[in-house]
Amino acid sequence: MQWLNRDIYGTLYCNTVLRPFALWAYLTVLPAAWVLMIYTSQKVRRMSTTKGLIYEKTKAMIDEQGEEECDDLVHAFLGDISVTQKKHYYYLMVFQAVMLLIDIFLLGLTVRNVVAYQVVWLGFAMSFLQVRPYIILCVLLSETMIDRFIRRLIACNETKSSLWLQMVKEHNELELDISGIWIRVNLLVFVPPIPFLTFAVLHLVTDPNFKAGCVTALFLAITAGSAFMSLLIPIARISSMFCSTAAYKGKPTDKRGRMSIRAVTRSLAGALRSSKPGDVQDFGVLLEYVQGHQFGVPVGLPGVFLFIITKRSVASFFFSFMVKFPILISAFLALRNSFL
Repeated sequence: MQWLNRDIYGTLYCNTVLRPFALWAYLTVLPAAWVLMIYTSQKVRRMSTTKGLIYEKTKAMIDEQGEEECDDLVHAFLGDISVTQKKHYYYLMVFQAVMLLIDIFLLGLTVRNVVAYQVVWLGFAMSFLQVRPYIILCVLLSETMIDRFIRRLIACNETKSSLWLQMVKEHNELELDISGIWIRVNLLVFVPPIPFLTFAVLHLVTDPNFKAGCVTALFLAITAGSAFMSLLIPIARISSMFCSTAAYKGKPTDKRGRMSIRAVTRSLAGALRSSKPGDVQDFGVLLEYVQGHQFGVPVGLPGVFLFIITKRSVASFFFSFMVKFPILISAFLALRNSFL
């Protein structure tokens, strides 16, 4: 460890020398975290093949093309697949550059330490390049599927079609399909924060200055929470697209993810074009079904535990982790300093 804390001229920087057991802590924690990254990246790769659910759903949408009101949604989704991957390569480069600047100018580490930390952070690159893009693609696929359903719903009214009961069946199938996607994603949602939590633990137990280690660990824990929130917020939009009653989400738009099934159905209630008693009754069944049904995105291990993601659950997590947790840690440090 002393070799890492010497500069190119051999001068030892004692203020950055970690605790004696730091080497064993790093050799124990980092390989375990890297193995987890390799396992999850291999799992994502298997799920992204021609036997994966995303491929099957995308192929089904391509095969169904011919409905003019939905073709542009499919083309937009296919274009977003490559764009999403390229964006995450850019995110990785920006992240590495930010950590480089923090290590040099904020922490004042030696060149050897900076290079070592850069290599260690690159060990978590699969979280940026495979796991997170896959989750975002699942969000985009879910939004595309919901928008296609909404456009068919609007088309039924415009063509005065008597397919309202069929739309109830399709709504149920849509819920099952989207739930199936996210149940297969399961614990992958919790992987992107792991690199930051890993380093938070390491800094907490190995930094020579306990207070500085706590501050660094707190910063990394908040960063982990932010990384988690950056996934939860898009996922929560899926629930909103099912259940939101906001009036502006009932207006037809070409932008993906801006409409809600419940809001659009309610807006159609006052503009129903078919006046046949049977059609009105069938539409009433659809309206009652949509308004009385809640949907949340299930994430977790089926049969063990499931975390239902909605806007309310995301807001609760944000308040608990981003507000309560830092206050608790700050109070702990203040009390510790008062007694020592």
